[in-house]
Amino acid sequence: MMELFERIKRKKKRLLAERNFEVNARCDADPVTTTENRLVCDQNGVRGRAFVYGDYPARRNACEAIAVHNARVLLGRESSLSETIALFQALGAMIFRGFFGSNVYKIKRVLRALDIPFEKAKRKGLGRPGVYIVSFWNEKPLKNGIHTVALTYDGEKYTTYNLHGNGAASGEDPRVFAKRFIVGYYLGEADGGRQ
Repeated sequence: MMELFERIKRKKKRLLAERNFEVNARCDADPVTTTENRLVCDQNGVRGRAFVYGDYPARRNACEAIAVHNARVLLGRESSLSETIALFQALGAMIFRGFFGSNVYKIKRVLRALDIPFEKAKRKGLGRPGVYIVSFWNEKPLKNGIHTVALTYDGEKYTTYNLHGNGAASGEDPRVFAKRFIVGYYLGEADGGRQ
């Protein structure tokens, strides 16, 4: 009996991943919503409403996948959000069909699969020039949960992508907005020609 339940569970996961990839690939094929090699800062906007993550619109729960996609673009690598979301699902980083977004500690599993070298970064250790992925608790964590962003530091200023999800990058210092720091990853130097 347990074997039957496991087969049903695997089939449901596979069907969800296939449906998500179908929807998201259409979004990446549309010139209005494409993310192909483009930074995504509008999780609450057009792309956040168009893409899906698990059973939900990406605006609700896809910040970890968006952060990894943005980091790939900042590093000068080929990337699309549809491909990145599919990878998160395939590697088991999604939590409860996307209801709780992604496990921030499994981001490293996705980075390894993408062959992106990384080091763990602490909140006080964000002063090295390069690309980071940072996860932190929002204000009122029980109500608002966590958020994950990609950011760059050039030695003088920070630029954070998808911090507010409103379509614009932010110059806010992560040591201020990420007071409730959870985990960070340092990915190396940014590719200055791609932004």
